[in-house]
Amino acid sequence: RSPSSTVSPVVITGLTNATTYQIKLRAVNSAGAGAESSAVSVTPVAPTPSAVPGAPTALVASSGDRSVSIKFTPGAANGAAIINHQYSTNNGSTWTARSPASASSPIKISGLKNGVSYTIKLRAVNSVGSGAASAAVKSTPLAKPSVAWSSSKRSKSVTALITPVTGVTYKLTAKKGSKTKSGTCKTVKVKKGSKRLTRRKCTIRLTKGTWTVSVTPKKGSVKGPARSKRYKFK
Repeated sequence: RSPSSTVSPVVITGLTNATTYQIKLRAVNSAGAGAESSAVSVTPVAPTPSAVPGAPTALVASSGDRSVSIKFTPGAANGAAIINHQYSTNNGSTWTARSPASASSPIKISGLKNGVSYTIKLRAVNSVGSGAASAAVKSTPLAKPSVAWSSSKRSKSVTALITPVTGVTYKLTAKKGSKTKSGTCKTVKVKKGSKRLTRRKCTIRLTKGTWTVSVTPKKGSVKGPARSKRYKFK
């Protein structure tokens, strides 16, 4: 053994892969070589070559303001650690590397346009290269307004003071069971310090019971509640 050593293991190099060897060991001291060990049969094999990673799976998209967040399950590394991911927002026509590089879920994609539907795919990257693309998932970024809520128990009314989002209009609705009511909106000026800011003021009058009141996109964005709150009137 070179260099000399008494520790385990003993590494024997220069062998031929797929050839079976009968290997014995014996120790050496100042008196000479000792008895041989029993033989062990060993066949060297070539290491499994690395390949590009498998496709990410189970993609779930959540829309945000000019952004989309994608949760996913990483694909197989295939012999070389996943070091980054790439995403496509046009069904795989072009790809963008995640920055800073990361192998973890979720991926947040920013710089998108609200109200535009994107067809998103992911693929993983290891030292071999970029892997297969995931199945596509669609998502539409949603501009969510800032809402200041207030209510009156006496008049059984709810008011939402909405900070406008460019290119998007909203409506105020309330739901109790299968019953839905709509509010009325108007543009108002709100004083903040020395400034007068434009806001959208929406009010809805309700009846006895528990209502879910929502500010929802009306134009320029997507369907679904942007901001909601529950109120109970007696």
